[in-house]
Amino acid sequence: MILTNGMFYINAVFFTGISFGTIGTLFFFYSLSSILTVLIQSKKRLFFKDLNMFVTRQLGSKINTNFASISVVCIVLLMTIGIFSIGYSMQHVLSSELRSYAGFDCSFYDMPSNEDEYGRSFTGLKKFLDENENIKFYQTYRIYDLEQGYTELDVMFPEDASYLKEKVLNCISLSDYNRAMKMQGKEELSLSDREYAMLTNYSLLTDFANALYAANSSIVINGQHLLPVCSLVGNARNGLEGVMFIVPDEYTQGLHSGTSVLNLDCKSSNKADTFFQQLAEFDASNTYEERNYSYYNSRAEIYAQATTNKAVLSFVAIYLGVIFMITCAAILAIQQLADTADNKYRYDLLKKLGTDEKMLNKALFLQIACYFIFPLVLAVVHSFFGLWAANDTLKIYGDMNIGAGITVTAVFVGLLYSAYFIMTYVGSKSIISKK
Repeated sequence: MILTNGMFYINAVFFTGISFGTIGTLFFFYSLSSILTVLIQSKKRLFFKDLNMFVTRQLGSKINTNFASISVVCIVLLMTIGIFSIGYSMQHVLSSELRSYAGFDCSFYDMPSNEDEYGRSFTGLKKFLDENENIKFYQTYRIYDLEQGYTELDVMFPEDASYLKEKVLNCISLSDYNRAMKMQGKEELSLSDREYAMLTNYSLLTDFANALYAANSSIVINGQHLLPVCSLVGNARNGLEGVMFIVPDEYTQGLHSGTSVLNLDCKSSNKADTFFQQLAEFDASNTYEERNYSYYNSRAEIYAQATTNKAVLSFVAIYLGVIFMITCAAILAIQQLADTADNKYRYDLLKKLGTDEKMLNKALFLQIACYFIFPLVLAVVHSFFGLWAANDTLKIYGDMNIGAGITVTAVFVGLLYSAYFIMTYVGSKSIISKK
């Protein structure tokens, strides 16, 4: 249910899937002791080997008695794996894609409602920039709104990008795009008549853009049908969302301008610091009618925000992961130590019957190992499907290397879990060794 519904939609289907998973976990551990006993008893040679009969009875009794607490431990382990893996992967996305998202030292935005207002966009700002010796260059472009919406295209729209369903398509002119690429030292684009290219800033929409190209899907501008020339030119940055269509200049005539953008670069980092001090004074001392832009953001602000997000994600992932992991391991360890103490007389009886210490220690090791491993194995199975769903949902933020997050989580869980297991085994062995 979670895989089908996704994690963006917190609805009845989502909660039903969570409920079924929780109930299924309880039933699994409730029936595990019986299934385990039947399976081992069916293998006579295994059942009667060493103390396997004793281990099976003891382990079955423990699981049957503590199935509820073991289920809770399993679910908390699932949360630990999920939080740690996703937290690490998300901060990795913020690190790896930070530079490409901050393509310019500063970007200004204006949302004119008509052509007259567009003509005034950045008028006051340009006067300020032309007189500023810290600026290397600046360039403006317009984002146009089409009448066609995303749902009107020939390709199935991705469900996880439902926030764009009600939006219309946006386009920029070829000359504006090429000027922006020239500023960044990147390759320019050529388009013939009735052709368009695409950009996107979300990995989630990369497959959608590729599908538009594969289906040769057309967009309609002023009654003219344009066809795709390539599936994806690059990434749209600095506030552009969804799929951005690049079209020949003549097709933008008469279109409504939704947003005007001005990008600039400074001559150096020191010049940039001086410029932003001057910009702060200019922004504070002038009204919108005087400066002619709505808002701006800088590369430094994007870096600072990303650094803050990384710190928060890392802290939450590490803190909650450690707390949940210690809680799970401590619950299992306490239960095992208490159970060993309660059943010490059984081990004493086995000693009187002639069982050597090596065989007793092996039986104790198997009991504790199985008790620790069973909830972990089911948590790993749950997390496989949970991380699958989460990975599909979080593609909106960029390409997530979930494998790296899983690897780090596996090392963390393995080390901490193993440490508690070893301490539990040593403590339990000490209990049964006492006279």
